[in-house]
Formats: sequence, C-alpha cells, structure tokens
Amino acid sequence: MRYIYISAGRRFWFDLALELKGAYGCFPVFWYGDERLSSFFSKEFEGCHFYEGQSRVCSSVTLLGVVLNSPDFFWIKDEAIKMIDRVDSHDLWGRKVREGVFYNKLLEACSIVEEARADFLLMSESPHDLLSYLIWRVCRVLGLPSLHFEAVSISPAIVMVAAESGELKKVPRLDGILEPELDLVLGEAKRYLDRYDRGGVPGYMQLQEDKESIHFSLLRRIRDFFLGFIPLSYAIFYKKPSVFRGWLNGLVVRRLKLWGRVKTLDLRRSYSESAREGIGEREFLYFPLHYEPERTTSPDGDIYYDQIRVALELRARLPKEIILVVKEHPSQLFINMRGYKGRDRSFYEVLSRVEGLVLAPLDFSSKELITKSIGVATVTGTAALEAVFSGRPALVLGNAWFLGVPGAYRMSDFSDFLAAARNPKGFAVARQWIMDYLSKYSFFGCVNPSNEKYYSSLSEKLRVHDASPVAAQINRYVSQSGCRS
Repeated sequence: MRYIYISAGRRFWFDLALELKGAYGCFPVFWYGDERLSSFFSKEFEGCHFYEGQSRVCSSVTLLGVVLNSPDFFWIKDEAIKMIDRVDSHDLWGRKVREGVFYNKLLEACSIVEEARADFLLMSESPHDLLSYLIWRVCRVLGLPSLHFEAVSISPAIVMVAAESGELKKVPRLDGILEPELDLVLGEAKRYLDRYDRGGVPGYMQLQEDKESIHFSLLRRIRDFFLGFIPLSYAIFYKKPSVFRGWLNGLVVRRLKLWGRVKTLDLRRSYSESAREGIGEREFLYFPLHYEPERTTSPDGDIYYDQIRVALELRARLPKEIILVVKEHPSQLFINMRGYKGRDRSFYEVLSRVEGLVLAPLDFSSKELITKSIGVATVTGTAALEAVFSGRPALVLGNAWFLGVPGAYRMSDFSDFLAAARNPKGFAVARQWIMDYLSKYSFFGCVNPSNEKYYSSLSEKLRVHDASPVAAQINRYVSQSGCRS
C-alpha cells in the first residue's frame, strides 16, 4: 500500500514508518513534516517525495473543481485563512494576502494528492498548519481513508482517529492488538486526577508562567528601551530576512518582537477594561476561552473553530435569565505566547456589547466559576472534565478526546444540557469512564516533542518505546477498510 505521511518531530513516527514498511509492505510516497526527521526519511525511503517548500503546479483541474464545489468549501476556506495566524508571525498580512496564500496552498494540496495516488493518508496528529490541513481536507472530500492520532492531555497516551463518511471517529484498539505500556498510561491518568483533587496548577501553565517572568527582568527592559528608538516603519518595511544579514537582520526581528510585546500588553489592557465584576447571584453558564492559534480549536473545534461565534451562539441559545460568563485564557495575554496572533482587542469589544454576556476578570478563580455555574461550555478543554467532577454538566463543542464522558453534551443536545444544569445529579462515574476509555482506546506515546516535556520521568521510555502495536493497528484498520489491493 501507498500512503501520504505527515509527521511530527518525534523519532517514534519514523520508527512507525519503518515498521509499516518492514512488517506490512506500506510505503510513504509523499512525506511532509518536522525537519528533524527529514534526513532519516530521505535515507530510508528512496523514491518518496519529500516536501521542502517548493511551489507546485496543480496537475488536475478536475480534482480542484471537486474541492471547489464541495459543500464544505467555504468552511474549509474560512478555517484555513484563520489558520494563517500561525505563520503570520508579526500580524502584518491583510485579507487579500491571506486569500492569495490560501489558494496557492490549495493548488499545492490538490497537486500532491493527485500525484501521490495513495491508498490512505496518515498523520501523527490533527493538522494545524495550512498545507497539512488542506491535504487532509482534499483527502476527505475525495473519501480517501485518513488517519491521525489525538493526544490524551492528561496522560502520555494517543488514540487513533479516522475520517469516516465525513465524520471523525475514534478507533478502539482492534482485536488482538495489545498495549504493553498500558499500566504507564493508566498510572499517569490517576496521578492527574490526584493532582486535580489537590488543586494543583497544570504543568503547561507553570512552564508558561516561568517563561513569562523573563520578559520583566531588568536586562530585558533595558534592551527593549534602546530597541524602541528604531522606527517601527523601518522594521516593518525591511521585515524580510533576505534584506539584511547577520546582526542587522537580528535587530530588525527584535524590533518586530518588541512591537508584538506592545500589542500583547495592549490586548491585556483591553481585556481588563472590558471585564466586569458584576455576576452577583444570577445563574450563569461558564465559557473559558482557549488560547489561539492552537490545534485545540482549529481544527479540533470542528465547525466551532471560531470562538467568537461560539460565544454568540451560546448567548443566543440561553434563556434570558441565565447569563454567559466568558473568561480569557491566561496564556493569551502572556508576552512569551504572542497572543496577539490569535486575538485582537475588537474581540473583547464585540463580546462586551452583548446583553447577558459578562467577561470575567483574570483573577477570578476558574475552579470557583465552575463550581458556582450551572455548567461549563468548552470547545475541547479539560474544563469540561473539571465540571463533571464537580457535579456540573458540560457542553463540549469540538472533537475532544473525552467525548462520551458521563455529564458531557453536544450542541445538538442543548435542551438536555439545560435540563441537567437545572437538576444536577452529579457524575460520580466520570473518573471510571476515563480509565475505561484509556484501557479500550489508547496507546502509550506523545504526538509531538512539546508533549514529552510534561512527562520527564518517562523520557527514556518515550525515547525507545516500540512502534509495532500502532503499526499493527494501522495495518488492520486500512485492511478492513478495503484499502489493501
């Protein structure tokens, strides 16, 4: 079998390709991914096309026409243009530039899929850069089997997800496929639940807070003071790295980063000005925002990748007597996270004008907001788990790994969600559901290198763990799906 392979930078994903080749005769015919693995793939898979950013001519007008006339085209286009937030590093591109980038990459994606003539698409994680997203979308429009893995955020575990009939479905471990490291997966999940009970700060938040403090050091302040004397227009005009060399180019980049810092501080002020204390004793639904741009909303949010749309739809569906409380994700306002790429002050201005919607100050405790609310709405966040642990129902809008946990509802079940919110019964079985879910669906591992740093005690196990169970899962699934010729 032939497959298109889009991989993250963990060595595991290269080992998986070796296992698929050696044990099952599956060969990657096109590879695109983290450059840390490019040398490994180029040496081992002769004849595979390795994407290196080169432009391509669309070889199939027919395929392009199929995509352009797909019922999902305008959704695909809008989400793709929003996804460009990730590559517009200094927030300088307007709509016309973004549309041009989108159509160029769409032509490339159609060309890649057409020329590969693959039996299936394999990705190590859900696509969150523009080209991989469009390849994924083109394959789905064509009905080509598409597989990726989602991270289970509370444990070093991954679950296989397949695009079937236009929907994403989690694939349980198939008959006869064992996970030798399942005890490690379950052990880390149990430790997460114990930390939650103790009220501990999530590991990723602690790392971000530690990095944030660097930006307020005396040396950083002195450097930024002198950088401020460089005219901003000069830095923007000469923003392309090819214009300058060496230290001069570095100076221009630093000036642009300082501009980003100013925009983040302005974003922080704008949120503080829009936030209100007045919740009082009124009933409210709590909607904690996700950090953007990030995979958790795009593409994992499905049709709810746009959070301002989510907030407005929630407010429109709620009865007038129930207010909607929205709170910004702290990471969005961290300087080191460059939150200005995913948010503008107009975001808060729009929400502050909506009757019955309140922006909560950042110093409000999220845990307290959850326990005082009638329920929690989220795209894919673990705030939903915190809600059901606290006896509150959760509304989960995207493709979260924990879909199906008792107490979680979809937007299509909004009336049932409201009924549960007004008559809470508790969801004591939620924790056992998580352990059962991991036992049934998960494989040990992380999707990308950034996930590994949260499991430093397991670093050696993650470095050498065996790819054969995942390879067997992929082979069995595609064989049963009728891909094998």
